[in-house]
Amino acid sequence: MNTRAPNIALFVVAGCLAMMGILSALPIDLPLPGLNANNSALYIFLGWFLLSAGSVLPESPAMDHSGTASAVSGTLQNR
Repeated sequence: MNTRAPNIALFVVAGCLAMMGILSALPIDLPLPGLNANNSALYIFLGWFLLSAGSVLPESPAMDHSGTASAVSGTLQNR
């Protein structure tokens, strides 16, 4: 199985979910509804799942690292 580094935005979202799960497990009051000790493991699991899915799923072959489609840039270079 080939793995790769996940997208930085996915990494940030997964980190925020995991941190929300850790903070909801602590005995402090957070101003966000739905964050309580009963579902803290769910937030941690979702963060882990997004991070692992982002590193296992392959990149789209039509996209290069600049964010533009390779076929479009190839046709523009041929002109």
